[in-house]
Formats: sequence, structure tokens, C-alpha cells
Amino acid sequence: MLKKFNIYKIAQASAYLQNKADAAHYMKLIKLVFFADRYHLRHWGSLFTFDKYIAIKLGPSGSSTKDIYTFYDFFYNNEISNEQAEYLKKIIKPISDFEIEIQETNKDHLSISTIKSLDFSAKHFGKFDEFELSNITHDYPEWKRYEHLFNNKLTDREDILLEDFFENPDLSNSKYIIRYLGNDPFDEDPSFISAMKEDFVNNHHQCI
Repeated sequence: MLKKFNIYKIAQASAYLQNKADAAHYMKLIKLVFFADRYHLRHWGSLFTFDKYIAIKLGPSGSSTKDIYTFYDFFYNNEISNEQAEYLKKIIKPISDFEIEIQETNKDHLSISTIKSLDFSAKHFGKFDEFELSNITHDYPEWKRYEHLFNNKLTDREDILLEDFFENPDLSNSKYIIRYLGNDPFDEDPSFISAMKEDFVNNHHQCI
């Protein structure tokens, strides 16, 4: 996974989101990156982060992205180079137990498609706090698949199937989307999304 996961790109994307959406709490950033990745996958056929997504009680989370924000020792000491670790420690500063400040102004690793995805996330979800965003993510199929396991305390994490990113929520059973958003911002031409999903599955992009 880390062969394609680019720590400079995620740092720049995180700083971009933090500035556009007033996102200091790391959980809010995790959710905003998730929504941007979801949009990118549905429109361009790949995640922009190339992260591994897991479902936890508080919703979908990019595994390596979370490790960066929470300064997870194993990630910093084993998954990336010393140079990359020093870069992250230099630009990401903890300002409280749950808040970080990202001091990165470069955007050279952000493609046009990535910026469009980040803008989509900030526009539709940036005004909500971390717990509201967590609630909203619970309505999307990639987390909903495991809802019964979490409700019955049968798991604390599950691997997310990226093909579920192409599925639409059941709005008759999506109380948080309706409460906070009124409708699903990801709603697209069904034939376009179906074609993108078919191409993704046929090319085994879920294995990246």
C-alpha cells in the first residue's frame, strides 16, 4: 500500500482542507479526506491517497492517514523513511490532544482532480464538526455493510471494500444525510457511476 501512498501529497491535501474547512481536529480531517477520496474514486477510478480504508466505530478511516495525524510510532519508525518522518514531524504540530496544525503551503503534489475532490469535500462537509461527520459517514454503504457488527460489539475494525464507494446510500434509511444535508451530494448520473464501477472492478483497482 505504501508504494503508492504519498506522504507529501497527503500532507499538502490535509493542509488544503484544514485551511478551507477550519479543520483542526484530526478526526474531522480524516472524514474530509475520506469524502474527497470517495469523490475521486467515483470520478477518476482511483483514490487520490492510495490509502487502505478501514471501518471503525466512528466511521471510515484511511489507515495511514490516521497514523500520520496521530503520530503513531510504528508508522513513523517502520513504514516510511527517516527523511519522510522528519518532514511530517516538521510540518504537523499537535496543538491539543485531538487537534493538529499543518504548516504546509506547497501544492505541487496536488493534481487538478485531487483539488476538485478536496473542494467538493470542503464545500459539502466542511461546515460540520467531527462528530456530525462521523454520523454522516455511517449512512454510506461502505460503513453500513458492517453496522450490525459494530452495533452488536462483534468487531472493532473491518477492511472496507472500495467497490462499495460506488454504491449510493438508501436515503429512506439514511437519517444523518437527510438531517444534515437534505440529500446525497454524491448523487450522480447512474449510468456514469455504473460504468466507473465496472471499469474499477474489471481492472482490480481495489487491490491497490
